[in-house]
Amino acid sequence: MLTKEQQQVLSCLDEKGLIRFLQRLVQTNSENPPGNEQSVAQIITDELYHSGIDTVKQTVEDNRFNVIAVREGMDKEKLLFNGHMDTVLCGDVERWNDPPLSGTIIGDKMFGRGSADMKGGLAAQIFAFKALVCSGILFKRGMMLTAVVDEEVGFKGTQALIDDHWIDDCVYGVVAEPSSLHIADCLKGGIEFTLRVYGRSAHTGVASTGDNAVISMTRMIGAIEKYSNRLKRRQHPLLGSPTCNIGRIEGGYGVTLVPEFCDMAFDRQLLPGEQIAEVDYEIKDLLHQTASEFGIHMDLVRTQSFPAWQLSHDADVTHLLHGAYKQLYGRPAAYTGFNGYSEVELLARHGLPSLIFGPGDLAVAHAPNEYISLKQVIEAAKVYALLGCQFVGKSSNKQNF
Repeated sequence: MLTKEQQQVLSCLDEKGLIRFLQRLVQTNSENPPGNEQSVAQIITDELYHSGIDTVKQTVEDNRFNVIAVREGMDKEKLLFNGHMDTVLCGDVERWNDPPLSGTIIGDKMFGRGSADMKGGLAAQIFAFKALVCSGILFKRGMMLTAVVDEEVGFKGTQALIDDHWIDDCVYGVVAEPSSLHIADCLKGGIEFTLRVYGRSAHTGVASTGDNAVISMTRMIGAIEKYSNRLKRRQHPLLGSPTCNIGRIEGGYGVTLVPEFCDMAFDRQLLPGEQIAEVDYEIKDLLHQTASEFGIHMDLVRTQSFPAWQLSHDADVTHLLHGAYKQLYGRPAAYTGFNGYSEVELLARHGLPSLIFGPGDLAVAHAPNEYISLKQVIEAAKVYALLGCQFVGKSSNKQNF
């Protein structure tokens, strides 16, 4: 049963306004690359300002800034709501039924790039934050809302929060990535590589005098394919098996020349418990052995890496979110794994216990005709609002939720 304060907070949640706001966000381009978040950041700043909430614009790069809103409590501890403003590229617009920035609503679904990943979750957090502040309830502990840049490429926004000590007083974090309103408490890590294979150029009329780098690359691809099949034996109950995906291949200059080089970019996803150094060695050993077997000259470079992450089911932030969810639905939230990169791992490395909980289905993110359930957006905002209400209503010396 909801308390008077909780009812008060939920009564301040503007559901229709939330959907209108989300539509504005979806209709506003924030593709990354190139890192075009400033218009979305201004919309968020204006929305909070009109609700009497001051914000700080934290410069991350030229024309790129995080939007930060803080509601202080009697104690310095805070709960962090974190979401990103950038989206991946819209891609081939011909593959969309409607323009990718249309924000078209059909039934319960809003379509558009970034609707699921993650403007829906970010909008829900913003309106939950507004409801908490505007309800007039007593804040024994504080709240922080951060709308960040560059999640889709380099995590520069959240890293800037850490580097400038903005989140030092936060004790729990909730990242609004699309998890279909399940608690995602684990995710795969990743290592990204570039591989260059060298050959020897020759005229196509005497191709046998050359050494075709593209053909040599097929040997490396075959080795990776066999390795990928072996990875299926490793399983995680929520994340499945690790993967090794080839994302890009490019080689040669034209059909009249034997290619003297071939480049490939690929990644290896890691399960919790797998270590970056060990997997890095696996990949290097595999490819060096293959190169030695076929007499191939190669260069392999690790471009970036992210550790896998897993949060204990017994973590306080998990109990806190379960409590909010159960008050709304009479049952605890289900668990899931998150099969994508997320800044939740970066927060965890900083020592901030965090989890993923948000509206939307990850399976439609980054794809043509991306959409989000509007019902889920509203439900997420309610859960966030009750979560915040539970947190700010208890002093820091109380640990039982």
